[in-house]
Amino acid sequence: MKKLILFMCAAMILVSCNKEKHDENVCPTINRDAVSSNAFNHFDSTYVGAKNVVWFNVDSKSICAVFDLNNSEYEVSYNNSGVLISEEIDVENEQEGEHEDADDDDDERNEGCECDREDENED
Repeated sequence: MKKLILFMCAAMILVSCNKEKHDENVCPTINRDAVSSNAFNHFDSTYVGAKNVVWFNVDSKSICAVFDLNNSEYEVSYNNSGVLISEEIDVENEQEGEHEDADDDDDERNEGCECDREDENED
C-alpha cells in the first residue's frame, strides 16, 4: 500500500511539473519584416546594443520584443502604429538572487498569451 501511495505521489509531481511548462501560452514569434517601421525605428534608436531580440505577435493590436541589454532582460510592447505601449525590465538582484520587475505603464495587453523566449539556460 505504501508503494502505491508513493507511486501516485511521484506521478502527480511529474504531471504537475510537466503541465507547468506546457501551460504557458507563448505568443507566436514574427520576423523583423512584420514589425512596423515606426516601432522598429524607435526600438533601434532607444535600445542600442540589444541582443537576442525576439519579436512576438501579441494580438491584432500589438507586438512586443523581448531582448537582453546591459545584463537585464527587457520586454517592450508597441501598438500596430509603432507607438510604445509599455516597457518591462527584469533586473537580477545579485545579492539576493531575486528578480525585480519595473513597469512603466500598467500592462493592458491581451492576457491570452505571453511574450517569453524559451531560454535553454533557465532552470
